[in-house]
Amino acid sequence: MMKSVFVLVFSFILASCGGGSSSGGAPDHTANPGGRDPANVALESEGASVSATYDEVGAEYVIDGSTSTSFFWSANITSDSLTIDFGSVFALSEITIYTNDLSFSTSAPSKVVEISQDASNWLTTSQITGGDVPCVNSNTGNGRMVCEFGAVQSARYLRLTITAENSPELIQIYEIEAVGQ
Repeated sequence: MMKSVFVLVFSFILASCGGGSSSGGAPDHTANPGGRDPANVALESEGASVSATYDEVGAEYVIDGSTSTSFFWSANITSDSLTIDFGSVFALSEITIYTNDLSFSTSAPSKVVEISQDASNWLTTSQITGGDVPCVNSNTGNGRMVCEFGAVQSARYLRLTITAENSPELIQIYEIEAVGQ
């Protein structure tokens, strides 16, 4: 089932793709993005997995496809982060984060979102202004933040780090969507 994705500050999508690569590794979906429709590649049902640096409790909820506010992940300490592995590289066009914290500050953000192809080199995104990958269309409201990229971005990983100094455990993340193909 494909979800509609709205233009807010964060959205992730993960979808599996048949076939393999000649190198034996995961297929690179950026080579032929027209071969599949855009989908949420950040879903566990599509092959995505998630881990957290300190507090794993509830991390699985951010990739289960539900935006219910009853189930969520929250940071245990400042700098706690979630990392979603899409399973292979996808061409991402937008990210949506469902959260109770819709605050935005480019000088002192409460959350930092990054994408990476290799989990070593990260690009900051989902910023209204600034960042390595700025949002050309972004908005917040109705419990979500959406970021639409100006150009597709190749990524296998998405990392969300809670940077709030005061009460980081109060920031709840219900779901993360990443639209990719």
